[in-house]
Amino acid sequence: MKPVLGLRKMDDGRLVRKRLRLWLSALAGLLVLSVFGMTIAEAKPPADVVTLTASVGFSGYYANEDWVPVTLHIQHRGPTVQGVIAVQVDHSIGQADIASGSLQWPIRLPHNAGLTKQISLPGLMVTGADVTIYVGGNAVATTTLSGNALGHVALVAVISNTLQKAAYLTGSSDGTNPVQPVAVSVTNFPQSTGALGGLQAVTATPRDLSQLSAQQSTALLTWIRFGGILVVTGTGQTEPTSVWRGYMPILPGPQKRLPGAALSAFANVTDSPGDIVVSAKGLSKRAETFASEGNTPLIASMPIDRGVIWQTSFSPNQGSLLEWSGNPAMWTTLLRNSSGHGRSALVQPLNPSGVLTLTAVRDALSPLRVPSLKFWALLFFAYLLLIGPGVFTLLRKSGRATLAWVLLPTLSVVVTVLIYSFGLAVRPPGLLSDAVGVLELAGNGTGESYGVQAFMSPFRGGLTFRMPPGTFALTLDSKGASADKANFIVHRATGTVASFGTAPRWSVRYLYAVSSLSGQGRLHCELSSSFGLLIGEVTNSTPYPLRHVSLFWQDRMYTLGNLNPGQTVEVNRSVGQAQSYHSWLAAYGGYNHDITRGIGRNLAAFASTEGWQNDEVGDNGAMLVATTDARIPTLPPVSGSQKIASSQSLVLVREFTAVVNDSGGPFV
Repeated sequence: MKPVLGLRKMDDGRLVRKRLRLWLSALAGLLVLSVFGMTIAEAKPPADVVTLTASVGFSGYYANEDWVPVTLHIQHRGPTVQGVIAVQVDHSIGQADIASGSLQWPIRLPHNAGLTKQISLPGLMVTGADVTIYVGGNAVATTTLSGNALGHVALVAVISNTLQKAAYLTGSSDGTNPVQPVAVSVTNFPQSTGALGGLQAVTATPRDLSQLSAQQSTALLTWIRFGGILVVTGTGQTEPTSVWRGYMPILPGPQKRLPGAALSAFANVTDSPGDIVVSAKGLSKRAETFASEGNTPLIASMPIDRGVIWQTSFSPNQGSLLEWSGNPAMWTTLLRNSSGHGRSALVQPLNPSGVLTLTAVRDALSPLRVPSLKFWALLFFAYLLLIGPGVFTLLRKSGRATLAWVLLPTLSVVVTVLIYSFGLAVRPPGLLSDAVGVLELAGNGTGESYGVQAFMSPFRGGLTFRMPPGTFALTLDSKGASADKANFIVHRATGTVASFGTAPRWSVRYLYAVSSLSGQGRLHCELSSSFGLLIGEVTNSTPYPLRHVSLFWQDRMYTLGNLNPGQTVEVNRSVGQAQSYHSWLAAYGGYNHDITRGIGRNLAAFASTEGWQNDEVGDNGAMLVATTDARIPTLPPVSGSQKIASSQSLVLVREFTAVVNDSGGPFV
């Protein structure tokens, strides 16, 4: 039996060794799998990769006092994600205020693809600004902006991929400021009216115009309506897209060679450019020719509301014109004749001496209605009489002088409580808001609007304001009373939202906004003149009640009273019934005292600095002016639960209209 037992022991040892080998093999396998797994984990593709570059302004040039278009070129590698473009703002505005906060644009980054996004930034803050893209709260790409801020030059954008096509643009806009041509590609051309504000003019061929998107064409056409200048060079053999159909002054025709002597007369020079190649067969109905050779127009223009479209029937890049010594004088004459003087609705929105002076509306804000010094002097004198001679005389006569130790502290406590209660009574229980703005009506339902809203509150909580899409806005704080939490301005397709963070109680804050608005209606006019009589009617087709409506024509003011939406007033007055004036602004201030006192004084001061004293409407035009206390979209009411103790607004409304001259002008 012993050999059998030894054999069993040998079998048991082999079994143990076999099991040990299996365990070691399994352990080695697990080790290999873990190492392989780590290798796989390390081999996973990296997180979102975003590259960001930017094109500033118009070929790098821009104006400090305007909103500047910035075109962002984004390349994204990774799955589709939502991100945010953000630019931090911290810049002094004047001596008392500071623009602070974060400008943001939500953006969708597509899967492994690139995209172009255009934003607009204040010119004063462009150079050196950091544009950052955030995904999930983390910064994934940043670029620092740089450009060339221009001074006293006329910036003219040429829609082209090369500056060589702008070689013809020389001269000056007014005989003083030289023309600075810049080439702007279709991709980088602004998509909003406000971003075109820094330009003196835009030039393009009909083919260039046809390549603009519908959004770009609408922005350009609206800019022209508000006072912009478009110069179309050449006619081409095909019409532009439907957006521009009917807006070309010269009708295209077959090419032919004609003398250019008429251009010399237009430029008021003696030298002639020689023969030029033209393509035209006539004028549009509303166009006016300024230079022609026989029945062929060479230069013509067409007014579009407050702006103008010029067109040449020739290409200005012809050798004979480029070598012509009168070329600078020709373009200077064209741009000078385009000036709208005080008619243009296009102002420099960031001019500290212009629109931003409307921040002076803060002077009307006061959290305390403090009585006069005379009142406080009498009250203090009565208090001294009470605690001095009055109390001691009373106690001495009653033989209770020791009560003075109790009575005097009691009187002090009572007076203190009364003063504190008085302070609570005169202090407003909620938010105070004063707002002023300007609404320039183009006559086709659109309006250029800008304004400043100043407010202060006894509460530290934040405030939110909602404005239309495309509104350019800034949140401003008084220096020394900045917000505890940052302000935000978020630009979405559905609208622009400005959110103010918490701030010290009763600190003055502002919302500044500018926008090109639709749905603003018009002052519909049918006016004609006949031997000293102005005849017709004016209808308020705006959504706002208009007060102190006045019509200015031939250096005379016709007062029309108040007009509610949809209301019509007849005009049937002789010149003798109208008030003559040297400055329409002064005459209107004498009629409408709302712009000469209170918050309205800021509007009158602004209009004066912008050179609006004279109407400059010509013989066949009139100007309509009114005010309204309604809230326009750029002066929105506050959204939130804060109680409003006082809210007032005043908006200056202006529109230009035509007057049909039936039988001569007025007798003067």
